[in-house]
Amino acid sequence: MAVSERMQEARLLLAACGSAGLADGAKRAIRGHLYVTLHAMYERCVSDCVFNALGLANGSAIPLRDLKPGFLVFAVHPQLQGYRSCKSGKSWAKGIQVMHSVVDSGPAQLHSVFPADGSFMKPSQLALIWELFQLPGDPWPHPRLTTRIVEIVDARNQVAHGGETAGARGGTLSDAEMRIRVDDFELLCCHIVGTFSANLATAADFVK
Repeated sequence: MAVSERMQEARLLLAACGSAGLADGAKRAIRGHLYVTLHAMYERCVSDCVFNALGLANGSAIPLRDLKPGFLVFAVHPQLQGYRSCKSGKSWAKGIQVMHSVVDSGPAQLHSVFPADGSFMKPSQLALIWELFQLPGDPWPHPRLTTRIVEIVDARNQVAHGGETAGARGGTLSDAEMRIRVDDFELLCCHIVGTFSANLATAADFVK
């Protein structure tokens, strides 16, 4: 729902750019703000897919020891964090606790943490999510979209954090060029949702 609502908003903004009588400065600002809208759609799309999948796994009472490796990371996330922060003298004892936890026969509880790699939604983060959730194929429907993701993320950050005005960013491209970006991100988000839906639909999809 969030993806379709934001895509509809993006299309409305794009249509507004073609309105007769609208000042050129306003059109540039709209195109600049479209970067923020597209980024919000993309970020919400990915986070919804991640947390919906984790919720499905948690509602399926899967024995922890039966989880695929990527999902085990979510199940033992607190223990891994504790191991990372423990003093060297206690690392062996803590390590044993972590190893015991991964062979537990009780129902797994996957923690609702979003996998971040520090890139802030750039292609490497999407690739990490694909690896953890063991999804087939690439996280994007075409390799050229990796550069599009970087462009949208960087532009959004510049506009949202005050590094550049929306008008300045929107002035770097035409309505037709922005329409290509809107189409690309619709394609990307549909690919992400479709891959998650097709491959993580039942409890068996989380079991090794």
